[in-house]
Amino acid sequence: MWSMDIYSLLSKYFLGEATEKEKEAVESFKKNNSKEFTLLSKVWERDNIKVKAFNTQKAWNKMGLDVSVESKPKVVPIGTILRSVAAIGLLLLGAFLVYRQFAAPETIEMLLAQTSTEERNRQVKLSDGTTIFLNRNSKLHYPKTFASDGRRVSLEGEAFFDVAENPKKPFIIETTHSKITVLGTSFNVNSNQQKTKISVKTGKVKVNSVYNRKFVTLTAGVSAVSSSKELIAFKTQDNNVTAWKTGNFVFKEKPINEVIQALNTYYNGQIESLKQNANCSFTGTFKEAALPEVLKVIQLSCGIKLKTK
Repeated sequence: MWSMDIYSLLSKYFLGEATEKEKEAVESFKKNNSKEFTLLSKVWERDNIKVKAFNTQKAWNKMGLDVSVESKPKVVPIGTILRSVAAIGLLLLGAFLVYRQFAAPETIEMLLAQTSTEERNRQVKLSDGTTIFLNRNSKLHYPKTFASDGRRVSLEGEAFFDVAENPKKPFIIETTHSKITVLGTSFNVNSNQQKTKISVKTGKVKVNSVYNRKFVTLTAGVSAVSSSKELIAFKTQDNNVTAWKTGNFVFKEKPINEVIQALNTYYNGQIESLKQNANCSFTGTFKEAALPEVLKVIQLSCGIKLKTK
């Protein structure tokens, strides 16, 4: 626990009465004790601690502290104490102690779902009924039970979300480049070191950039890309956004290299063209087709040789 001086100093800071030197001291404290500073700020805002027109007994009662004004040896009357900034610091200290004791953050047990190169379409069921399907090489951090004030997970890699509806508790997905907020919807998220791509299937999704205050709202059939350079929304043009999960592909005049790249999201990178820059546009549909069948169709259509790794 810190000395009484820091609480007095913080009181002046929150009141806007701190000198430049005192502000520097507070910033130093904030830098070294960020969690405590945030908690004290919340205490200050929550209990509405003020110097002017201050109701002493009511304030102490609000914090659950029993303050008696009976005469006792060597006790300064509380009304006199609260006229000084130091006393407001004392009040802040008391509020902090009570707040920390009775309003401490919930202890949340975090879990990790992780897929390997060989594992695709792993299903994860969350405590609120939300269902998530993880693609290969992906990580999902999520709580065993959600906190009372919201639903929050983090994702590295690719996943399809079918979020249970709860207007009172938004569902938030954090990636390297964005914060995605939903109430109840289904959508795909593909996040890597360079960018995060979000494609909405049903419902509505809000995407916030972590680099600035920009955000976009997406509806069904709309996608967005978030990176350190941009946050843009556009109509979804890729018919195969979730094909890695379903195995259902639709191609219309697509360059063969793009076709192979898309198919490999489902067939685990097994397809390879013997001709690196084959000049062919492919049109066709596959529905959970066996790999040999896929190879045969493409080779006959494009007149090229394909192999599996």
